[in-house]
Amino acid sequence: MKITAKIFEYFAFFLVGCILLLLIAFKSHWFFQYSGWLRLLYPICLFLGMLLVFFYGFKIINLKGTYGLVTLFLIEFILFANLHFSAKNQEALISSLPLQNMFYNEMASIMQYEPTISEFDSIIGYMFKPSSTAMFSNLEFKTKISTNSLGTRDDEASFKNPQIIALGDSYTAGWGVESSERFTEILERKSKLMVLNAGVSSFGTAREALLLDRIDLDSCKMIIIQYCMNDYLENHTWLDRMSKGETFKPSFNKAQYLLRVNGNEIISHYTPFRYLHAYLLTIGKRLFSKNFSLPKVATNDMPEHADLFIKGLEIIQKRFKNRILVISLSNSYERLDPAFENILHKKIISSGLSNIDILRTSHLLKKEDHFFLDNHINIKGHAKVGNALYDYLKNNPLK
Repeated sequence: MKITAKIFEYFAFFLVGCILLLLIAFKSHWFFQYSGWLRLLYPICLFLGMLLVFFYGFKIINLKGTYGLVTLFLIEFILFANLHFSAKNQEALISSLPLQNMFYNEMASIMQYEPTISEFDSIIGYMFKPSSTAMFSNLEFKTKISTNSLGTRDDEASFKNPQIIALGDSYTAGWGVESSERFTEILERKSKLMVLNAGVSSFGTAREALLLDRIDLDSCKMIIIQYCMNDYLENHTWLDRMSKGETFKPSFNKAQYLLRVNGNEIISHYTPFRYLHAYLLTIGKRLFSKNFSLPKVATNDMPEHADLFIKGLEIIQKRFKNRILVISLSNSYERLDPAFENILHKKIISSGLSNIDILRTSHLLKKEDHFFLDNHINIKGHAKVGNALYDYLKNNPLK
């Protein structure tokens, strides 16, 4: 009876730990709605949950609870060391962890949810804060984010009289690199033309077209529009509806946006055992969540990507009649980007659209041109894209 009571006690504490961890995994928004000291509930639940699961889990299998705690701290240290070594040296410590990039992304700070950088916008979802300066950092980089009065990461002169406008997401905005290192600034320096970088992280083609409505296009002779595979979700939801005259609406309101801001602040700062928690969460999502991977990212899905993107080009061409140059940048430079470029080229010809060029950049980019963990293009990648854009302009000068 004494042994049975002890086992029951172990299982009870083990179950409490599991419940705390499940709450964090599936009901994290409960914690994100609090401010001040109440935010400490998240790290407290994570800390206690891990301690209870490992301490009493080992007791259940007739091992000392202290062995469980040692194992817990050892796993956390290994994950911590592996990730930080990879970030600093841009290579794996021993070998890459399974799902390492996805694991990293569970803890990375997100630019559009950093309260010093971005703010809610009722029309377009969010924008970078106008005329502001802040720092943005993750394990692999620390960069300055300075914006103009439009709320894009560029200077005021480029906003007022742009000869070239670059639309896109975080790849265009220069996630992880300084403004001067981006492909837009390289193009600007080499061509002596005024280039406005209007990239905003996570924007798809639908919101890029909306952002263009906030810019005076009188001086603009060419628009560069950068496509990324994750544009599909936004484009699939909105581009057909927008082409029929429907008004775009963000998928979240201000209160929901602020929940994401709070969540980003909690998740992107270290709390005990967050590395193990993020890794377990990644594996769990991979095994059990249907929504873990972005839909429609196989090679045979590229025709649908291209069809939707063409709808976005048609919307943009209603307002802008000069040249449009398309580039495709994502973390699938060997497989999906080339397929998208080839299919889009054929569909543009068959659609009858004119004054649209495609600059094929996927063949230029290699593994070393991307951050090891983050997968955005690094300084080398931006240099290659910027030089390719300049070479294009030399062969196809603006009129």
